[in-house]
Amino acid sequence: MKEIKTVALVGLGAIGAYFADRLQPVLGDDLRVIAGGARAERIRREGLIINGKQEYYHVVEPGEGEPADLVIFATKMSGLQQAIEDVRAQIGPETLILSPLNGVESEEVVAKTYGWENIVYSLMRISSVKVGNTVSFDPNAAFYVEYGEKKNDPANLSERVLRLKALFDGAGIRYQIRPDMLLAIWEKFACNVSENQVAAVLDLPYGAWGSCEDAEALRIMVAAEVIEIAQKKGIPIETNYARDHLDVIKAVPPRNKPSTLQDILTRYKRMEGYSALWLPGTDHAGIATQIKVEEELRVKEGKTRYDLGREKFLERVWAWKEKYGSRIVEQQRKLGVSCDWSRSRFTMDEGCSKAVREAFCEMYDKGLIYKGSRIINWCPHCLTALSDAEVEYVDKPGHLWYIRYPLSDGSGDIVVATTRPETMMGDTGVAVNPNDEKFKHLIGKTCILPIMNREIPIVGDEYCEIGFGTGAVKMTPAHDPNDFEVGLRHNLDVIRVIADDGHINENGGKYNGMDRYECRKALVKDLEEQGYLVKTEPYSHNVGTCYRCHNDVEPLISAQWFVKMKPLAEEAIRVVKNGTIKFVPERFSKTYLNWMENVHDWCISRQLWWGHQIPAWYCDACGHINVSREDPTKCEKCGCTKLTRDEDVLDTWFSSGLWPFSTLGWPDLNSEDLKYWYPTTDMVTGYDIIFFWVARMVVSGMEQMKKEPFKTVFIHGLVRDDKGRKMSKSLGNGIDPLEMAEKYGADALRFNLITGNSPGNDMRFYVEKCEAMRNFANKIWNASRYVLMNLTVEETGLPDVTDLEIEDKWVLSKLNTLIKEVTENMDAYELGVASAKVYDFIWDTYCDWYIELTKARLYGEDEKSKLAAQKVLVYVLDQFLRLLHPFMPFITEEIWQAIPHEGSFLMLADWPKYDENLNFSIEAAHMESVMNAIRSIRNRRAEMNVPPSKKSTLCVVSDKGEIFRQGTGFICRLAYADQVIICDADPEGHENMVCVVTNDAKLYIPLEELIDFEKELARIEKEKANCLKQIAMFEGKLSNEAFVSRAPEKVVAEQREKLEKNRALLAQLEESEKRLRR
Repeated sequence: MKEIKTVALVGLGAIGAYFADRLQPVLGDDLRVIAGGARAERIRREGLIINGKQEYYHVVEPGEGEPADLVIFATKMSGLQQAIEDVRAQIGPETLILSPLNGVESEEVVAKTYGWENIVYSLMRISSVKVGNTVSFDPNAAFYVEYGEKKNDPANLSERVLRLKALFDGAGIRYQIRPDMLLAIWEKFACNVSENQVAAVLDLPYGAWGSCEDAEALRIMVAAEVIEIAQKKGIPIETNYARDHLDVIKAVPPRNKPSTLQDILTRYKRMEGYSALWLPGTDHAGIATQIKVEEELRVKEGKTRYDLGREKFLERVWAWKEKYGSRIVEQQRKLGVSCDWSRSRFTMDEGCSKAVREAFCEMYDKGLIYKGSRIINWCPHCLTALSDAEVEYVDKPGHLWYIRYPLSDGSGDIVVATTRPETMMGDTGVAVNPNDEKFKHLIGKTCILPIMNREIPIVGDEYCEIGFGTGAVKMTPAHDPNDFEVGLRHNLDVIRVIADDGHINENGGKYNGMDRYECRKALVKDLEEQGYLVKTEPYSHNVGTCYRCHNDVEPLISAQWFVKMKPLAEEAIRVVKNGTIKFVPERFSKTYLNWMENVHDWCISRQLWWGHQIPAWYCDACGHINVSREDPTKCEKCGCTKLTRDEDVLDTWFSSGLWPFSTLGWPDLNSEDLKYWYPTTDMVTGYDIIFFWVARMVVSGMEQMKKEPFKTVFIHGLVRDDKGRKMSKSLGNGIDPLEMAEKYGADALRFNLITGNSPGNDMRFYVEKCEAMRNFANKIWNASRYVLMNLTVEETGLPDVTDLEIEDKWVLSKLNTLIKEVTENMDAYELGVASAKVYDFIWDTYCDWYIELTKARLYGEDEKSKLAAQKVLVYVLDQFLRLLHPFMPFITEEIWQAIPHEGSFLMLADWPKYDENLNFSIEAAHMESVMNAIRSIRNRRAEMNVPPSKKSTLCVVSDKGEIFRQGTGFICRLAYADQVIICDADPEGHENMVCVVTNDAKLYIPLEELIDFEKELARIEKEKANCLKQIAMFEGKLSNEAFVSRAPEKVVAEQREKLEKNRALLAQLEESEKRLRR
């Protein structure tokens, strides 16, 4: 079977970068990146930065080179045809071809040029982020290639599939060989179209396609259409694949993630010396809570809220809140969040209620709040108005009905097209564009409304688009916001025909009492029978749905309370544009600004009983609206004492928008808490409520306080299951944080939620990761017990620098660097990166190395050395416990209390500071040389299956002999040597020794009874092959004038150094091979 030795790669996007990252280490310059012109120069000059590592590639111009063993197309589908032309020189009779593009039938496109003989079906499952020449992805995530023939039998794979399998195994590329590759490609296509494209159409940020129900519903619909197309092509994809594999049931994700993030930031800042307050609390969730209680009332007692009356019903809601409202608080407490629980607030407590009333009255007095009859979003199921942000739009299949309206003078008719014929009983006009030659002669005339036989005017308005539909638009001012505005301009009557419950009212003639959609069917039938229906066409359009119950929202003319948003938005936009408020990640500022710059007046009244009742009273005598901070006893206009209070309540987000200052004592501007804590620093929240909450808080802060409510908005994603699906009851994939904390510990759960996580992106929840984090906690616990068992000192602090030994200086240097980097990461909100660095230091540097390095001193007779080791062990333990504390507060506090310490609690201790005096770079480098030798020897012995019990003499040949002489004790104990001999030249008889080479030394191990000669020769051969590839790669780069002249000097120097090291290594390997063959 022919080995794949050369690969031509077209495209360095997400997929291409992954292949390049995996293939270059094994192929070197035999990985050819095909690119021309400016792009080729940019790749040569800048290379790629993959997960923080700079990489440069062998770039081949289109048309150059010779046939490769494999060509991989990693472009976008739109660039595939050009890519096909660019690789002509790379494709020969035996060249295999992969095109793992997003989409379907890319193989067919390639086959039109190169035929089917060498094409292997493939797709790629990977999630990465590419900005400029920087690519990042989690190398441990489950990314893989799916590939194979059209049909594959696992027991009888084709030679082409096996050749690729060998390449992927060698390069560490994960793969799956699917029995039916066409099925696999179409399944992925259904996912791509229904997730990525829908997110793009709805302008949702990266990773945020599940943030609203319109996206969910649109995904399921699009996936269903893709599946139907696939089935017609003979692809055996299941009809219910969309529902089984694309979770469309909206569910509230676990809210333990934001709690963890907030707590980490709070603890960190407190330890840095700041007065840190995280004020806990909950909102009253008006619609959601009332619906829940009403449903419980209906199911258990067969009653409605009206059977109980407002007062009794509210008693039920308060009781439900007391029973279930504390669950999120229980989760937070269990997770160890360090809130000031004595300050816990609720949006309907006395102080917050007072603030809500003051804000309403203040804005009403300024004319920023008004009551008016306008088109609002109405939910016929929840029986309440909704704000624009509470309406989620879904693209639904429907119809466009063309209806003939006869002209009153009998001279003909005018045809309108509508998606909502059930509202036509409320038509009070027909509008055309005054510049439309087809219709402008009709302006000023009247026509007859079919079925209702009512005469209505034809008006000219530029709202109508020439050429869109028929060009004529029926005007229903009571049921469409645009029609309402046109109606105001032309004094059209407003006739409402749909009642609050979604049924046709008395204005609907014979359709009175029908459900709106039942009316639609009956009306269309009547129009057809009476000759008014011209034609019907299928038509998909956006339909507004309620974000809570998901029923279709009805645009209705209704008297509601509104906030004038345009004047308020100006300041809210300014403070984000000028950087006063920053979003992390920054891309979400665009989401915020786009919404703010296109904001409409906010409907704040809700037809509910649970919430803040609007402080407005209507005079029974004169109708005047009395808005007051105190309950009025008489009308301020006419003096009448008969007043009726508005029954509606305010939108929950109105009170939540005041949270940053209402909880600190506002409207009392002399409140000490308000003066001290406002404005706050950080706001941590999900991308799904930027419009609902963040925007409203900024608006309220700038209006009521004349100051931004916070400095930074830290955005997190949602917690999904291990397959990337939203957690929902229907899938049974929800995770109860309390159960996880009980089983694995709160610290393990917290650390799971933060490691490997980046701001703004969704994360997958793996139970196995909780187990791993519990093991990490056990590792810390056992290491701390070991230190305590060997501890005789009770004071804190380091020994004198003169008493520090080389391993002490090494670990202190590593710790010093860690402190600096983690602090920088925390300040940049890179909490996942910070936690990973602390994890690596504790597990590798402290537990696996430093503790082992100091054991001989702890058990030795040198009391001074023993005391110094104890002090450093405790000092480093204390410092990393401080670094780890924000992430794992329980175990760190417990251990810290047991070791010598100053202060009462770790959570109040100082955050570690970088200390230049602890930067022992020379000693640290020397220690690394010794450790590299120990690692190399242990690895070689493991390869040779030599047990630790077998000791042997070790000869070290190095020009840094003194370094290894100082490390003799470590080498003997940790590299299993019974003696260490330091030499300037190869020892006598080295021909019969195993040679291990590091950057600083050659290490010789006697062969007798330790080695299998054939295995050792095979290993050397493999290392030589890899070394030759590395040399060829570095020589290729350094012979490239464009690279040498344009790459940074430091990078070029690094490449030269690597080349020389590989040449030296090759010479040593060849020498070792000669000795073995003698």
